[in-house]
Amino acid sequence: MILLKKWFVGFGLLLAFTVAQAQTLQPVSFEDQHGSVIELNSEVKWIIFSHHNKGAKMTKQAIDESGIKDFAAHQGLYIADISKMPALITRMFAMPAMRKYEFNLALDRDGELTQGLPKQEDKVTLMKLDNLSIVDTLFVDSPEAVVEFINANR
Repeated sequence: MILLKKWFVGFGLLLAFTVAQAQTLQPVSFEDQHGSVIELNSEVKWIIFSHHNKGAKMTKQAIDESGIKDFAAHQGLYIADISKMPALITRMFAMPAMRKYEFNLALDRDGELTQGLPKQEDKVTLMKLDNLSIVDTLFVDSPEAVVEFINANR
């Protein structure tokens, strides 16, 4: 009886973990650094998500190294949560710098659009999607890992 009880508890934890991993995202419209709309929809198969300055710099370095210029052509999306950046810094320095990027990125200016995305402190989140369901999530802290993810999804 005790063995059966432990099996049910173990199975319940496994089921809870699996359900937590199977998060489904809702379609969202973001604005890019040029003011154009970028969609998170069922066509997106992978996402890079940065939510802090270190992660944004790491991701920019990885994108430059990989040479990717059009995420949508590869069914990808780069999302940056810039809500923690002071408005004056965003307006005077960050946005002009981002407009020079050779790629587009989806911006979350107030943190609302990305609040449900998985994240860990000081890490960049890499997600694989299937019809907006997250099927795999990695938390990385090196540009090399981001480059590897980009190259694996082209």
